[in-house]
Amino acid sequence: MNPEYQDRRQSARVRASRPCKVFHGGSGAYLNGRTRDFSVGGALVEVDPSPHVRAGDDVTLFVAWGPRDLLDERDGVPARVAHAMRADGGAMLGICFAQEEGAAGLKSAA
Repeated sequence: MNPEYQDRRQSARVRASRPCKVFHGGSGAYLNGRTRDFSVGGALVEVDPSPHVRAGDDVTLFVAWGPRDLLDERDGVPARVAHAMRADGGAMLGICFAQEEGAAGLKSAA
């Protein structure tokens, strides 16, 4: 690891691989994806490639915690893209929940 790298995370991350969708309000696109990890403040998500998503964009994260096939708008957690980078034919998004209720919303959906 780069000795100059500074980890700005304020809470521990927990690995969790779950199917998800990311709604990008700016383009109206839903991106299929899979979570990589979570913390109280955000998540790392691998999604289909999209030319629309950039750092600073507002998104809504939908995570499939259980066997339900369909998620509705009550399952969405408002968030903002902290960073976006290409990875293995897709994109990795670092997502920050809009408020602490974002993490609470994910817990209540579980």
